[in-house]
Amino acid sequence: MSKPLIPAQRCEWIDDCLSVHKIARIADLSKALDVSDATIRRDLEWLESEGVLERTYGGAILSQRIQLEPEYTYRAQTHTEEKCQIGLAVADLLRMVTSSL
Repeated sequence: MSKPLIPAQRCEWIDDCLSVHKIARIADLSKALDVSDATIRRDLEWLESEGVLERTYGGAILSQRIQLEPEYTYRAQTHTEEKCQIGLAVADLLRMVTSSL
């Protein structure tokens, strides 16, 4: 790297690297970004808190956890009464269909 990157740029670079390689060592990242191991550890800690990666001894791996989209979470928690009524109506229809067979 020719110019030092700001933390956001480093984190983006680390994220891109993990997207390609799925795993990265602290020593390799610090050498590639020309920063200290401690700086990389802080970046990895922040990225882990964001759910991007999981820290391991000496490095990090791409997170395997499924992240729920905030929009989905919001939609799942709205109009719950209407959703229950739809479910009850479908259950009634299924009972009618299966009883006529």
